[in-house]
Amino acid sequence: MTAASNFLATLCSRLGLGLAVLVLALWAPRAMAVPLDLETGVCHATSGVGVPDGKLSPQRFSCSGTPTAYQQGSLWLRAPLDGPEAQRGDVALMVHQSRFDRLAVGFSYADGVTRWEHVEAGDYGSHWRVGGQILFDAPDRSAPLTSVTMRFDRLASHQLLHARMVPKAKAGMQSAGMAAAVG
Repeated sequence: MTAASNFLATLCSRLGLGLAVLVLALWAPRAMAVPLDLETGVCHATSGVGVPDGKLSPQRFSCSGTPTAYQQGSLWLRAPLDGPEAQRGDVALMVHQSRFDRLAVGFSYADGVTRWEHVEAGDYGSHWRVGGQILFDAPDRSAPLTSVTMRFDRLASHQLLHARMVPKAKAGMQSAGMAAAVG
């Protein structure tokens, strides 16, 4: 084969892969992917960075207004969860924003238990996904999920946050599709 025919064959195979990924994305069955509306669907609170995860009283959360004065402290965001995915615990939180010092995520359950995980800026470990997203899977438990709480230490701006709740299977499929498209 000549160099031109090799180039053409490579180009066709890459275009075919891209087309296949696009078709799968458009025809795949739709599953819940709920963007968290930080203006109306999420309650907020602020504190100093010295407050341990899970120690902020629920009474301190406000479900109206705009969060302020959190850039040198902690911004806490709490969103209620419902629906069949929350009942089964089949939920993952995807966050697309990296302008913070630390992010802690707590999944709260109907039996009163909250499970916390955290990442620090520059060290996202196994939570990092292609496309600059950070993924937190809700731990498997028999009790239904009731809410998710996010704590951002020294967040640049809440207006830059993009967070959404997705089924765990869809989160994995999106990560694999993004990796294939980038590759």
